[in-house]
Amino acid sequence: MVIIFSVFLGVILFTVAVWGEQCKNVTIPCSFNPGKGVVIHWTIASNQSQIVHRYFDGQDKLNAQDESYKGRTSLFLSELTNGNASLQLKDLQEGDENIYSCYVGTETESKEDKVKLNVADFRHSIEYALDHDRLSLKCHASHVYPSDTVTIEWYDVNINKIHQDFKTSSSCTSCNVKNKSYKCILRHSLVQSTWTGMWETKAYEQGRVACTCNFCKTANAKSSVRLYLRKNGTEVPVASENSSSLLISDTYLVRVQGKRGEYSLFLNTADDSGDYMCESRTSDRIIIAVTAINNTPTKGKNYITVHLRQDPL
Repeated sequence: MVIIFSVFLGVILFTVAVWGEQCKNVTIPCSFNPGKGVVIHWTIASNQSQIVHRYFDGQDKLNAQDESYKGRTSLFLSELTNGNASLQLKDLQEGDENIYSCYVGTETESKEDKVKLNVADFRHSIEYALDHDRLSLKCHASHVYPSDTVTIEWYDVNINKIHQDFKTSSSCTSCNVKNKSYKCILRHSLVQSTWTGMWETKAYEQGRVACTCNFCKTANAKSSVRLYLRKNGTEVPVASENSSSLLISDTYLVRVQGKRGEYSLFLNTADDSGDYMCESRTSDRIIIAVTAINNTPTKGKNYITVHLRQDPL
């Protein structure tokens, strides 16, 4: 987005404004006419002594770099011959919001640009819950900035859009949560970021029950899965698993067979009845599979088995 300002004494001018998402990477643009002897100085416009990144003599010069930027900045070195002096800033923080100065000099000319970096808050502290009192699903985002940049869209199992809201919280009052699947998508318009919540419900009376937890596993993505029993408004932990460990709660420890990735939980008492919530999380989505069990004890060897399995989507 290009912004043109009039000139006022004492005001730092900039012609480009960019948005980045907190805790993610952002590229601050800067271009120049290619030439020999490239010198690049990225600084804070209001304080030229606050060095963000420097490059000259054919290499990065970071010995005087400001401490708050150490290990977080880089240039696109292979693109310098094409006139690209853009700066990549990693792990964007709220304090990074500022006006940045990009000075580029060559043997024949020099230029200086001012770029305004805005930091959008769209952290993944997002809740996706079932409201039993109103039998509706809720999807909302917290810590959103600016607050008027979020859209929430609801879809049914056939990917038909049910409705959408231009706000940070939305309820699907028309969703029938019994034996149905729904999805909500949150979109942040300024940073082109999305988050997806999925809800699946199945109900069983007796027999063998399959509770499958699926979530996307990629090389660099952090992921986790949690299984818990929701009953009478309370949550009872059953099991949890992340990339390095499996944890079974003491109450269920003697009733679990299997190993990491796939195991079985044996349920055979009336106290085992309720909604088993299988919650799988990554940075950009959450999938909650609800297995509703009404378990009436019977004579003999009848039992219910819940399988929890991690699979790539």
